[in-house]
Amino acid sequence: MQWRGLWHLFARHGEVTHAFIARKLSRGIKRFGFVDFKCAADANRAVERLNSFSVYGFKLSVKIANQKIQKSSGKRTTNEKDHDA
Repeated sequence: MQWRGLWHLFARHGEVTHAFIARKLSRGIKRFGFVDFKCAADANRAVERLNSFSVYGFKLSVKIANQKIQKSSGKRTTNEKDHDA
């Protein structure tokens, strides 16, 4: 699946503002990605509806990502090890 497919899948559950699928694999040899929603209620709805959903024979693990603020730049980062999609 590419980012556009991820966007369309999650857009059925709320307003998506960004979708990304990493090119590298996680430690467990799984692909992972991130989807940002306009509001938290949409994100929670997507987690409820899509966690354990099968796409192309693969079971999705959908969670709310942990966010950290970098002190030096103030940029938001996501803890990748805690979020698979």
